Amino acid sequence: FNKPESDGENIAYQAWHDISAADKDFLFYLKDDDSFSMDDYVEVDGKITGTFKGENAFGTELTCPEIEAISVEKLSYIDAVVPTINEITPENAVSEQNGISLKVDKVEFAEKETRVYLTESNSSADKFSMYVYSIKIVQNGQQIEQDFSSSSSYEGGYAELSSDILPNVSSSGVLVFPALDSSAGFQIYAEGSSDNWEIEFAPFTIDIAVQ
Repeated sequence: FNKPESDGENIAYQAWHDISAADKDFLFYLKDDDSFSMDDYVEVDGKITGTFKGENAFGTELTCPEIEAISVEKLSYIDAVVPTINEITPENAVSEQNGISLKVDKVEFAEKETRVYLTESNSSADKFSMYVYSIKIVQNGQQIEQDFSSSSSYEGGYAELSSDILPNVSSSGVLVFPALDSSAGFQIYAEGSSDNWEIEFAPFTIDIAVQ
């Protein structure tokens, strides 16, 4: 979370071990390796060689472990912060009407969230508006809204599902929901409307079965 510093031989990096709370910071050192930068997620394998003591920009004394790194691997946000516990790729999980389709490509269950990967396609002659922010999940008789307060919404960098789809265009993205019961099936519920007001649309519903 700080710009790497060099003493001419070693590159020093400062990182948080507790990413979600931005806490439990430590320093790790690499010889002649400046390939990592601020906001990278990494897994460090190394040896604790001592304790660093110093002050931050506010004059507060800091004390944290120093690690001589043997290897450092760059991780994705998902692998580092919200790793997948279970994943399903449902078959024929699509709802289609009047040339508009909504398809579930994949579902990833994590301890803190559920990620639903969707693709919407417009093969009609008119622009279509999918009410993306109103897409819901129904599981065990409960209506579950998207988790817009999740850190993933602004730190994950997930692909966004478009609300407006032009004719002959597709859009894919990820919606974040609270952690769901990965052992129970659920339903995706979505609504939308066409620029052609003469065409009526029923809700798009997709049943997802899990094993």
